[in-house]
Amino acid sequence: MPARLIFSLSRTGQRPNSTTLYDTWFSDDPDAPREERYNYLYSNKELEPWAERIRSVAEHSESTFVITNNHYQGKAVVNALQLIYLLTKQPVAAPPVLIEHYPELETICPTTGITPNLFS
Repeated sequence: MPARLIFSLSRTGQRPNSTTLYDTWFSDDPDAPREERYNYLYSNKELEPWAERIRSVAEHSESTFVITNNHYQGKAVVNALQLIYLLTKQPVAAPPVLIEHYPELETICPTTGITPNLFS
């Protein structure tokens, strides 16, 4: 059984819902801001297949690590919380300011919830 398996959640090879985001991601334009390449928030529907893959791999491994893409506005953190919720079906704790900025977290981050642990 492998000790570690790592998933990397990225948009490579996937066409986002927005043509503008797609064009920015694959642009050769040197004037396109690099932060726009990572300016994407996955929906729960887009994360569900990832959760299934993660669950499947986790059944056959001792440890499974999932890495979400880093974004300066915290979108990777939001997607990580959404994945934790999809995998555990338990509410997750999040800073109030993050929930205020990303209202899609309101349904999975009530005032009490499990605090995600990065290493267990």
